[in-house]
Amino acid sequence: MRKLGITQLHDAKPRALAVDQIKMIKDVGFDLCSFKYYNNEPIELYANEAAKCGIGIEALHAKNIDANSLWKENEGTKGYIDIIKKTIDTCHDFNIGKMVMHTMLDNNPPPVSEFGINNFLMIASYAKEHNVHIAFENMETPEHIKAVLNAVKDNYHGLCWDCGHNYGYTPNFDVMSILGDRLMATHIHDNFGLARDWDHWYEADIHLLPFDGNYDFKTYAAKIKESGYKGPLTFELSTEGKKEYGLMSLLEFFQAAYKRACVIRDMCE
Repeated sequence: MRKLGITQLHDAKPRALAVDQIKMIKDVGFDLCSFKYYNNEPIELYANEAAKCGIGIEALHAKNIDANSLWKENEGTKGYIDIIKKTIDTCHDFNIGKMVMHTMLDNNPPPVSEFGINNFLMIASYAKEHNVHIAFENMETPEHIKAVLNAVKDNYHGLCWDCGHNYGYTPNFDVMSILGDRLMATHIHDNFGLARDWDHWYEADIHLLPFDGNYDFKTYAAKIKESGYKGPLTFELSTEGKKEYGLMSLLEFFQAAYKRACVIRDMCE
């Protein structure tokens, strides 16, 4: 049976450290968890707790705040590359086989450039040398993810399809028709489609539980099946997307997430 995963809740209400979420994630039924690695989070602590609970760690999510510096050199470029390399090193050290990485950030990034492509090629090479797969995540523009995966031709690396970003930011960009043969990770969540305008672009990315927005998960499942992808289905959710979530305990939220994840898994088989 296909494995189900979930990312840590960055905004857990009531407040809960990532390490304290691991047992709950395992107890409700998930097979895998994933964590952000933005500010030297204690991955060794997470790895030990995951091993104790008998749950796997699928991926670390690299810091994204300076992703645009990879396309246009500035004072943050070298530092950001060092952060990405450190994330890869951490994956390697703790036998975490995958890193999720943004190719850009926000609605007005620098254009695709030779400088940027060379950076991504270098990062991809470094990751492979350290036995870490990179799943490049689709964001607010189609151009950057297409350019990166067209340049990084090695199937050791591939696509993280974030269906919520696809629906909320670029609904006319058929990610899976163009890049679906490179799929190696998923971020699954719901929303209500495009924001009212680009000044409020962030309103689209609310990371609801599946079926609490109006995303078409029947089409999602059809695209997963058509791609032949058999890897985990991983959910990236937020407890802040709907006021009713604030009335749930964290355990209840994870239980609801797992129940809906099972429905989507069945749809994808």
